[in-house]
Amino acid sequence: MESKAAFEKKLNGKGVLNEFQRRVEYLVQKDEHNQSNAYSKARKEFNDLYFPKKHSRIGDITLPPWCNLNRQTFANKKPITSRQAVDWAVENVAFKSAKPKDAPGAAAWLYLQRFRADPEFLNEVLKKRVPTVSKIESSKDFGDDGRKHFRLIDKLTAELGDQDANTVLPSGQKTDQS
Repeated sequence: MESKAAFEKKLNGKGVLNEFQRRVEYLVQKDEHNQSNAYSKARKEFNDLYFPKKHSRIGDITLPPWCNLNRQTFANKKPITSRQAVDWAVENVAFKSAKPKDAPGAAAWLYLQRFRADPEFLNEVLKKRVPTVSKIESSKDFGDDGRKHFRLIDKLTAELGDQDANTVLPSGQKTDQS
């Protein structure tokens, strides 16, 4: 087993050292573990989550341990599309408190775990979700050239009469004509 310092250096590299230390403190306070037992328990949890060694095999695919879910967790959930699963995972990736029971389905939970374990995968998914500039420019909404707004401005300008239409008055200030 690696040293305490080496393990904490790995956690720091993942950006979760502070979270690990809070977990140890929590275990000492809530579960009444001594410092050594709390550290060991938290170390096992974080090792399994951030540095998985065991894998499940399904056909030719090797899966990390967080893929081993209880079917009952998702038994009463309505089926969702892959798009909905990805959307949920993207929206919840920043929430450390998300649990499998919160996910709309197993696929959503697996996407969430994959995004957390592999930020590059998340970046690739996000790149595909963001529309290209040409798609945005070709959309109906982008095609509005403001003609309706120009007509309204012209009408308001005509109603102002001789007043300089470019003059902006602070709220409540009266013009010479009022």
